[in-house]
Amino acid sequence: MDQINFLPWRYRRDQQRLHRLKYGLAILLLLNLLLVIAYSAYMQLRYEQQQERQAYLQLQLQQVKAVTAKFDQLKDQQQRLYSHLVWLGQLQRHNQELLASLEQLAIVTPPQLVYSRLLINQRELLISAELHDIEQLGPLLQVLTMTEPFQQAEVLSMKRLEVSRLERLDNTALHQVELRLLRAKNKQEEAL
Repeated sequence: MDQINFLPWRYRRDQQRLHRLKYGLAILLLLNLLLVIAYSAYMQLRYEQQQERQAYLQLQLQQVKAVTAKFDQLKDQQQRLYSHLVWLGQLQRHNQELLASLEQLAIVTPPQLVYSRLLINQRELLISAELHDIEQLGPLLQVLTMTEPFQQAEVLSMKRLEVSRLERLDNTALHQVELRLLRAKNKQEEAL
């Protein structure tokens, strides 16, 4: 038997439209799903690239930090060496001034004066000496005060030493004298 459709012709058209709509929605849904999958794959690829870039930057940052630390270490070493060099320069100047002071002291020292001890501080020279003729002490102090590197000379102590009879043959007594000589300030010390 033949199929006879008693439904209106619009019903058939509506069914076809509904059927096309379902296929269209299914295709649209499939396209959306493919787009979401493609977008998530793209984003995953971007994320991995960003992670690689970040790892590279971290490595470069660590290298820069290592170089910076080495630079700081070298800068500290340079500063220490510079301060040591300045100290050596000051020490050399001080030693030259001290040598000049000792040379002047040797020039003005009378032959009867025998040094038993020299103590040297920054600007001070402490001398322990033995002297046969105590009368030479006054002129020695005057000469030392007028000598270039020294500013002031003073007697700290003086005592007569007991000597044996054999040593007293020249009828002079032996005296132990302690002197303090102050050196004049140099230009750098005056500036400070």
